[in-house]
Amino acid sequence: MGGNTIVNGILAIANGKVTLGSHNLLLGPSATISATPSSTVMIIVTGTVELRKEFPAGYAGTFTFPVGDDTGTPGYSPVTLHFTGGTFASGNYAGVNLKNEKYPDPDITDNYLERYWTITQSGITGFTCNASFQYLPADVTGDETLISCTKVNPLPWTTYGLANAGGQGRRWRLSFGTYHNR
Repeated sequence: MGGNTIVNGILAIANGKVTLGSHNLLLGPSATISATPSSTVMIIVTGTVELRKEFPAGYAGTFTFPVGDDTGTPGYSPVTLHFTGGTFASGNYAGVNLKNEKYPDPDITDNYLERYWTITQSGITGFTCNASFQYLPADVTGDETLISCTKVNPLPWTTYGLANAGGQGRRWRLSFGTYHNR
């Protein structure tokens, strides 16, 4: 993409990857994505860019961010947010970014993923939300049944449930921040 872009209708991805480069993509409150996401049909959100979604006032529902990376072997690793409550100001958004690497903490040494996600928000308050992060079998280092989702930013670190071993995803209650599995 050549600049920050806003989509207010349907973003149709029939074939190929949408690479954000150094610019964010914002989906307006009524925008949807029409695609059959996979490792060959997804939105690349690496580096510092985000796929952002604005939600209408009073929103309660689910949105899947069809994101991944193309570092080495392309990896489709979507994030699904399911809001059950909150206040959504005009111009709000939730944003997703990911890194195809181990979370950079030297104390994480045994069981972890070679992938982590950053979820941001602006203009969303008093919310409750469940999240699902999908990863690839190749992302697992160590024993997958010992990997938990941990919110590391903002502090303090909060560890949630264990990964859904073999299912490549799990739901965790969260507040926005940076998430990795350890």
